[in-house]
Amino acid sequence: MAKDVKTQPRRTPPSPRQLSASQRRRAYNRMRRQKRRKLLFYIAAFLAVIVVAVVLCLTVLFRITAIDVEGDTRYSADDLIAACGIEPGENLFLADTKGAEAALAEKYPYLATVEVHRSLPARIEISVTDAVVSCAAAWNNQYLLLDKTGKVLEITGTPPDGTPVCTGLSVKSAQLGQKVELDDPEQLSLYAEVAGAVSESGLEPVTSIDVSDAFNLKVVCQNEAGNRMTLELGNENYLSKKLRFAKATLEQKLSDSAAGTFDLSLVTQEKSLTFFSLDPVESTPEESPSSEDPDSGTGTSSEESGGEGTASIPEDAPYFVQNGGYTYNGDGTYTDADGNVFDSSGNWLYNENY
Repeated sequence: MAKDVKTQPRRTPPSPRQLSASQRRRAYNRMRRQKRRKLLFYIAAFLAVIVVAVVLCLTVLFRITAIDVEGDTRYSADDLIAACGIEPGENLFLADTKGAEAALAEKYPYLATVEVHRSLPARIEISVTDAVVSCAAAWNNQYLLLDKTGKVLEITGTPPDGTPVCTGLSVKSAQLGQKVELDDPEQLSLYAEVAGAVSESGLEPVTSIDVSDAFNLKVVCQNEAGNRMTLELGNENYLSKKLRFAKATLEQKLSDSAAGTFDLSLVTQEKSLTFFSLDPVESTPEESPSSEDPDSGTGTSSEESGGEGTASIPEDAPYFVQNGGYTYNGDGTYTDADGNVFDSSGNWLYNENY
């Protein structure tokens, strides 16, 4: 008869309360070590993945396949791409975009803005805009073509047709692609304000800019009839408003035959007080028809022929009305064909049509 086998009861782990303080401490430290090992493993694995990805991006992936040029410029796209220093096949993220911008700006002075940026997955974009010549300034028997900031765009023997000539700039030195250096550094900021205001106003065509006197700035423009108008701007305050007001007045209220001086020095933020003086015009003798009708034997006075509300031109009338085209109003003022009213000194007063 087989003997009965006695099985021992299964031992269960003691509960934390059954452990002594030292046993609980050892168990806690063992568990912390296990968690730390797992954390270090995950961190190492993550870093390994990052390193592999970076190595692939810098060696195998993101090779530059195309370089594009955007913007209107006088320079060809091939020249700009060759001068930027970035070659197809380079890594996109290792390409020196800042160095490319500096190289292009130094080699091509007519570039006003240069931006070289990356475009995923593998393309370089070069965005450029050309500067506009604002004036020509004399220097060492030559002319410097400057933009509105004073940057030297070109050095030439004669200024191009239609380019305003700037007087009053005492040039110390000049280098292509760099701002002109003047004896008085503050004069450069003054020029920049005037040139910027002229560009913003759209006033054209401008033939000269005078910045020799900071309190008597002048801009000379020419209308469609070829008559010159000198704009006296005073100081640099409210230059944009002064030139916008001058442009509107010349286009809307003065005839093409008007030539003289337009004083805008008193234009401020609150008011627009201006004075206009016409240049004297020498009268030329013209054969006038007889005021007497040979058929009827009757004469017509100049006052009658002028129509209602007009008077005959007095003998001592100023030169600018003696060449014709003006009507005497009888009160010392004269009106031209466009309705502009002037006093006896040629100062513009108002327009009858406004």
